[in-house]
Amino acid sequence: MPHFKKVLLIDDDEITVTICDRLMKISMFATEVIACPDGQRATDYLVQNVSSFPEIILVDLQMGVMNGWEFLKWFQKWSASLPGCPAVYVLSSSLSHEDVQRTESYKCVKGFIVKPITVEHLNNIAAEVSGASPHE
Repeated sequence: MPHFKKVLLIDDDEITVTICDRLMKISMFATEVIACPDGQRATDYLVQNVSSFPEIILVDLQMGVMNGWEFLKWFQKWSASLPGCPAVYVLSSSLSHEDVQRTESYKCVKGFIVKPITVEHLNNIAAEVSGASPHE
């Protein structure tokens, strides 16, 4: 049985989306992966689906329309009044220490993952969110 019912992946790179979707399904991480190509589509999705939130959000930083930084700023403000929000992880190709530090200023962000995502990353997220150790 998958760890999570629904994951929201915000990334404009089709290859990353395909890899993440397949990896999450074959590793039993998520039953459903909702992909949005930018932060604006993700905000629209979240606002329209408040009753069935994803449990995990993975967001890239560099996208058009609304980038990851803009999404994080919006999400932190919007979700502050909501009970039980998804765990947010930045999934980026950035190796910049400044980007990692900047994400730490967002209370909603639980971690920073450098692409490509791996089964080990998914196992660590599942353990972190569920409160179990990664090898249980």
